[in-house]
Amino acid sequence: MSVIRNGKASTRARWFHAPPIAAGLLLTIATIAACSHGAQNGPRQYLYATIPETGLVVVYPLSAAGAEQPLATIKENPPDKPIDVSVDMAGEVFVANENGNVRAYAGPNFHYELIHVLEGPHTQINHPTAIVANLDGTFYIADTGGGEDKPRVEWFPAGQNGNVFPNRVITGPHTGITAPRGLALDGSGRLFVADQDTNKILVFRPDAAGDATPVVTLNGLRSPGHLFVDQLLNIYVSNKQDNSIAVFITTGPQSWRRSSTIKSAEMREPAGVAADQTGRIAVAATGGILFFGPDSNGQVEPASDLRGRSPMNPAGIFIR
Repeated sequence: MSVIRNGKASTRARWFHAPPIAAGLLLTIATIAACSHGAQNGPRQYLYATIPETGLVVVYPLSAAGAEQPLATIKENPPDKPIDVSVDMAGEVFVANENGNVRAYAGPNFHYELIHVLEGPHTQINHPTAIVANLDGTFYIADTGGGEDKPRVEWFPAGQNGNVFPNRVITGPHTGITAPRGLALDGSGRLFVADQDTNKILVFRPDAAGDATPVVTLNGLRSPGHLFVDQLLNIYVSNKQDNSIAVFITTGPQSWRRSSTIKSAEMREPAGVAADQTGRIAVAATGGILFFGPDSNGQVEPASDLRGRSPMNPAGIFIR
């Protein structure tokens, strides 16, 4: 287990979990692997989770269950409180702290070191609720705002550090963003935003900025929180109001239909949600992480769970 405490950010090169290979070749391999939802021979995936009450980011193999110990642990120091996590193609881990900053970690074989910190008034990061990184290390962060700051989503280029301005900010009445609680990206770079107050998913073009209008709006949710988009463009959304997971399957380049709603007696206050390359669904809930089969629908019991070391009440989760 690796325990990394916050320290001075370094400017070291980014690391890969696997032996170094050409970036173009790595991207080609990832693209090929993404062509099949059920591919068993794709790149090995890992589960990342934030535990706000203990200030931890934990990394598990996807096979982890019960009280299994994590492969690695990143420890955030108070007042930092990790609320969400995302990972780029190089294995760099992006952590959004709800007290107003983003920290990025990297290192070989899960031996993480702090490499970037974004905080300060120029960043406009005040009350982040979600983060999602693209394959290339660029990332979006959702913020509820406050005072004169409006609810918004900000985009930062890769490798940023310190008190820097975001390159793009999506905010305004036409965006429909009023209480962003979840972010996701698809393979083309489209941005998906779960807006809790309006019970909608808002889909934006990859280059959206300012008071942009969503290209797609999905309705019928119940206080949505985190969301995830898989390799086949299926959408998974946690609903706080009725303790459920809504699944939308793609019916065209810019259309989806709701295919299932997953509920379980064990799924209390669902937060983060993600799916692996086999379609298995992971849900962060009070007490641990629950796993459901790809075709789950209705009132079902989880196929397995990961309880970890108590207290384990995860918020954001991510599979890469």
